[in-house]
Amino acid sequence: EEKKISRGGTVAIRSDITNRKRAELEVKKLNENLERLVDERTSALQLEVDGHQRTQEMLFRSEQRNRSIVNTAADGIITIDEQGIISSFNNAAQLIFGWSVVDVIGKNVNILMPAPFRERHDGYLQKYIDTKEAAIIGAGREVVGLRKDGVEFPMDLSVSVSELEDGLMFTGIVRDISERKEAETRLRDTLETLQETQNELVESEKMASLGELVAGVAHE
Repeated sequence: EEKKISRGGTVAIRSDITNRKRAELEVKKLNENLERLVDERTSALQLEVDGHQRTQEMLFRSEQRNRSIVNTAADGIITIDEQGIISSFNNAAQLIFGWSVVDVIGKNVNILMPAPFRERHDGYLQKYIDTKEAAIIGAGREVVGLRKDGVEFPMDLSVSVSELEDGLMFTGIVRDISERKEAETRLRDTLETLQETQNELVESEKMASLGELVAGVAHE
């Protein structure tokens, strides 16, 4: 009987050892699978991070290129929001108006306009937002600008509008045409002078012809 109990205990121990080994193998397999899944997920996350970093780098380089293009443009480029507040002001705009970018960012764009346009601008802007009826947007026109020192000057202005997630953005491109207008004035003055000179020459020729006629009649 004792031998039977002993053999039974040995069998139980062996069975327990076998079960433990089986359990250990299963745990080992689970750990290996878990490690594999972790490695796969880590690799996937790393690829996502690398892709995100590349995208951010591309966006950053694109933004730098766009900023460089805007700041080296010959024309002034100004952007404003729906309230008419200036959000960007490139280098050419600073040269044209005499304001630094620090001075104008966050200010109403009407500081760049003489009266009475300054007082009317907010109303024009709100009318467009309410009705979408454009008087100047999408078409260039000649307007009057105001420099920081209070001097008014002629300029060409074209305005476009973009719809962003947080509202509308208006972009104005301005060109100082003071020199062109001065050249046009000089040309007009020159043409008027030439016309006056031509008229004087014609009158002189008429008088000379008349004198010859009178002299001939008198001789006869």
